[in-house]
Amino acid sequence: MKRSVLLVVLAGIAVLVALALFVGRDPRASEDDARSAARASGPAPANDVGANAPLTGAAEPSAPADASSTETSARAPIESGAFRSATSTNAATGVIRGRVLVGGGHSPQGLAVRLRLAIPSREAVELDADGAFEFTDLTARTYELEASGLDDVVWRPERYRIQLQRGQVLDLDWDLSDRCPALVDVQVLFDGLPTASSIEPWVADMPRNPLLVSDAAGRARLRSLGAGAALHALVTNHVRGAEPPEVLRVGQPLEIATLEPCTQRALAVDVRTSLVRVLAAEDGARPEAVGGGRVSCSLFADDASHAPPPGQAPLYWLGKLELEPSRTPLATFRAGPGRYSLETIAKDGEWVARIVVTKAGEAVDCRLERR
Repeated sequence: MKRSVLLVVLAGIAVLVALALFVGRDPRASEDDARSAARASGPAPANDVGANAPLTGAAEPSAPADASSTETSARAPIESGAFRSATSTNAATGVIRGRVLVGGGHSPQGLAVRLRLAIPSREAVELDADGAFEFTDLTARTYELEASGLDDVVWRPERYRIQLQRGQVLDLDWDLSDRCPALVDVQVLFDGLPTASSIEPWVADMPRNPLLVSDAAGRARLRSLGAGAALHALVTNHVRGAEPPEVLRVGQPLEIATLEPCTQRALAVDVRTSLVRVLAAEDGARPEAVGGGRVSCSLFADDASHAPPPGQAPLYWLGKLELEPSRTPLATFRAGPGRYSLETIAKDGEWVARIVVTKAGEAVDCRLERR
């Protein structure tokens, strides 16, 4: 009996303790337990606000990255000093700078370097003895460097094309040593007499050089490239832009010099001539000028040995000749050995005469014929 009463008392004490613990528990703990159990058992319900829920209202600025993070950003700045083409201090513009190298032990002092395709236009930079140049505040685009003004040291250089990226500083050495020309100081004489002349130099398989005009004593400087090549020249005393001389004198020497880059030499070109008489056609026909009077003709060098490069005119203009239809001969001129072509367009059509001078000192007759 006593044992039964004791068991009942112990059971009652246990119930009272359990009840006291339940009453003293924080009610939010039960809610958290329920949520934890729900997440562990499957996906969140549709009305739960999670990481994929749409945001409303203004977004807050992103927090700065943790400086202690070991992850490397793809946009991290690069040390500009590690590259030859470095980022400039002004990220929107760039710089092209460098120096010009010339050959033959010459100095680039006086050479003018211009930057083309620059907006606004850039003035040319005149180089000093060290050949340095610099162009700043350049936008990203393709530019061309152009050099001029020192023909005895750099002859007809090609332009140097540069692609400048945004913010680049490009350092370059522009080597123009292969453009050092051979210099030939020539004096033109006709039959031993110094004569003011037009001179057209040329080298086989190379573009034509500019036409030169000598001084009154026939002196001029020829510049050309082409190591070891033969320099030829066609000469005439009819200076372009001036009135035709009283007696036209022309010559086409086969060779006047052998070219050696970065060298200078002086020589005389003495053209020994023959008298050439222009006659009427075999049947006596003569070209007739429109409106009467004289007929103007053009004289060309027409020698196969002077064939120009492909794409260039096959004949070299040597001068203008006036024909007098009422006279015999129609005209005269003097020419050195070689082949020539006399051409005109008259009232009655085109006329041409082919002329061959084999050696100096002999009179040569040629006849005009309708083409």
